[in-house]
Amino acid sequence: MADPVTGQSALSTPMTTPEATLPPETPANLPGVSAQPSASGASSVWFEALPEGLKANPTLQNFKSKDVAAVAESLVNAEKLIGGSLRLPTDKDTPEERAAKMEKVFTQLGRPAKPDGYVIQQPSADTGVPWNAQQAESFKSVAHKIGLTQAQAQALVEFDVQRALAAQVDTADAYRTCLEQLEHGDGTLSGWGAATKTMLGLSRRTAATYFDPDTLRQIEATGLANNPKFVRALASMGKELMEEGLIVGGRDGMTDDGGISGMQAELESLEKDSKSAYWDARHPGHDAAVSKAESLRRALLELTPTAR
Repeated sequence: MADPVTGQSALSTPMTTPEATLPPETPANLPGVSAQPSASGASSVWFEALPEGLKANPTLQNFKSKDVAAVAESLVNAEKLIGGSLRLPTDKDTPEERAAKMEKVFTQLGRPAKPDGYVIQQPSADTGVPWNAQQAESFKSVAHKIGLTQAQAQALVEFDVQRALAAQVDTADAYRTCLEQLEHGDGTLSGWGAATKTMLGLSRRTAATYFDPDTLRQIEATGLANNPKFVRALASMGKELMEEGLIVGGRDGMTDDGGISGMQAELESLEKDSKSAYWDARHPGHDAAVSKAESLRRALLELTPTAR
């Protein structure tokens, strides 16, 4: 910005007219006021005319060597700044005053006018993260109440998606470890072997019989659903319930999970063909067929106590 013009001016131009001819009301007639320019070239007449208390003010000291136009411009700019500034709540504000101030702060920072003004981008389907539209709407209300901007609200949603993705990875690892221990044992308990699918299905049916969906979700959230000992306990309960006909789905319903009827059919298939590897000791697959049959028999005994 160009400097102010300092041409003909009673405040900035040295006067050649004798002081005696100046009008009485000019600053030159004031006691202690000099009409001569300051060392910097700008008139300090206005500053010299100030009371001593104001002259000592640090803010005004910054303008001491500037002319009136520059001072006026600074004053106008300061007024604009004050008009657009944020007034933060203080301890002296009433709850109503505090709320009113915060509303203005949130609005000026960029918060939408209403909760439905937020545009929340849900995760893509290929992430596998479930999306709850009702919860998303509830989040908008909370975000508006605490004054989040659009960008801040979306950032929190994206953070929650990443957290859910990380939890999925952890859950998948825990699930694989649990299945491994259930099938092969963990050093303290023997594995289920060929009966793993069936026993796991039995555990699930027992859980569905005793726990409502909300409780099941809480159990999964704690990690207990991937605890081999807990899953085994459910299977043990399920065997007794199945015998009494109290378990959801019953004995026949377990066939879909590789149940008893399916295991019986597989064992019969191994044993009935006299030319199969099971009966032929010289067959390369003989040992594996025998081991499979023994595993199926143990599993059937485990699942059908009355047959022992």
